[in-house]
Amino acid sequence: RATLWAMSCLLGRLAAGASASCPAQVGSSARELCHEDSADVSLLQKAQRRAIVSAVDTPELVDRGTALDHPGSRCEDVGARGWASLQGINYVLGSTMPELVEKAAGVQIPDVAGEMTGFKYKLSGVKINHFHMGKPVADFEEGVGMMLSLHDFILDVIVHYDVEGKDWYNPLFSGGSIRMEFKQKGNVHGNFHIGITADGNPQVELKVGSIELMIGDYDVDGTFFEGLIELLIGIFKDKLEATLSSTIKGIVEKDVNMYLNKFLNSVNLHLPLPGPTSDHHGIVDLSLCYFEIGGDYLAVGIHGAIIDPAQPGKTFFNGVVPKLHQSPPGTFLADPNPNIAMEMSSYTFDSGFALLQAQGVLRTTIDTGNLGSEAGVALDVPTARSLVPHAPVPRGALNFAIDVESEHAPTVFFDAGLIHLKGQLRMDLRWPSLPGMESTVFLSLRAPFSANANITFTEGQEEVVKLALNHLSCTPITILDNNTSHNIEGLNTLVDTLAINVLTPYVNDLVKDGMPLHPTNGIRLEASQLQIDQGFLEASSHISISQEGFAKFIDDVLHGKV
Repeated sequence: RATLWAMSCLLGRLAAGASASCPAQVGSSARELCHEDSADVSLLQKAQRRAIVSAVDTPELVDRGTALDHPGSRCEDVGARGWASLQGINYVLGSTMPELVEKAAGVQIPDVAGEMTGFKYKLSGVKINHFHMGKPVADFEEGVGMMLSLHDFILDVIVHYDVEGKDWYNPLFSGGSIRMEFKQKGNVHGNFHIGITADGNPQVELKVGSIELMIGDYDVDGTFFEGLIELLIGIFKDKLEATLSSTIKGIVEKDVNMYLNKFLNSVNLHLPLPGPTSDHHGIVDLSLCYFEIGGDYLAVGIHGAIIDPAQPGKTFFNGVVPKLHQSPPGTFLADPNPNIAMEMSSYTFDSGFALLQAQGVLRTTIDTGNLGSEAGVALDVPTARSLVPHAPVPRGALNFAIDVESEHAPTVFFDAGLIHLKGQLRMDLRWPSLPGMESTVFLSLRAPFSANANITFTEGQEEVVKLALNHLSCTPITILDNNTSHNIEGLNTLVDTLAINVLTPYVNDLVKDGMPLHPTNGIRLEASQLQIDQGFLEASSHISISQEGFAKFIDDVLHGKV
């Protein structure tokens, strides 16, 4: 769901030597960049060529030179799509930008000196004592970019002045300090250029137009000639206003770009997915692939695969990635709250099960020790004789074991509010090893399985995404060796019993911890909702930013901790 936030180009297939095509969402100009014009082009060159594709045709929106050639980058497969509403973006900017520019308080301004009307003057120690900015207002221009209106700049400035007559016959001189208030004159407009970092995070560059400031109230201190100084303020005010206006424009662009990009890069788009052991876990790769501007939303393509942290450049899923919707969910634009949404295709889940398959997690052994008393059966010699009458039953009171393994990674589809899985299991019935003898497989079976699960958010100190398996069926079963004459009619009952009492709890235990969505630098996602509709999993959340958490983040940046 931090998936939802913000919302990485595929090198796995390249590394495997597979041919690849441009993403379906890429615009025409971007497709030209992605075109492979020679079979002799190296895999790395192909990867880098794809990596600079930003799937919009307007260079004003995205910097095409931003290389996405990091090892985990896989924009070729885009399995999820995210949306940020205009009110959500305005909420984020309004909660962060004023805090950012206020950090300019204490900035020293270059000295100002000049001559006018028979006087020489010097303004030194010009210091911004307080810097206030109102909440910015963003707007989208479809297909072009994100525009910004900046309002209510107010500066409290302290200036040390020295004034003296220029000629011998003008003996007047004075020195002291002036406390001045500067206010914004007219409107200030700007725009955000949006790009993607090498780690798949969003990157912005704010460009603002001219900022005009004018002197408002002021207090003169330290002179016997206050009336004269008030007169002379009119002499140097134009130069001081121009100097401050230019300085503030630079501060706004520099500070906002630095802090906001550090803030955006602090959002973790590679979420750890707990596994059964430290060697068996994955990462949900939510790195960004492209941006698009709609009339009242920002859309982003998201890689959306589950990958192996030890092999970030490899994907284990080789199936077809579903085509994503271009428009956000129907309830998204109607929500008056600052919100984000994401549509996740089956690719995310398919890639996860493919990874589990490669890691050997989709394999277990069922024996009397883990069967449990609630199963109602015992895996012993009498049971084997009753289930498989013609099996080579050994002598003695022995137990047997069943090795269960998914032949291929399960595939996923969405329907009726549930996540459905289907696949095929191989089961080997094995006598345990005896002293001086190896363990013996006496029957190999194949069983198609189908299952369904639901996915939910649980709220608390932090929200957690949880998956729970509801139903698992593994019948009817067949014998792999067609030359055998075993009677296995009784095994269907046993296998269904094992599916309910052993395999379902086993799977649920693997995923019981879920995927926690930790707050990041004051950002929280609240009131999250999930809906399965039209073959996709849709999630939406409201954005909440803690001013205290964000202020701490800025302090950490100032002190070099970020």
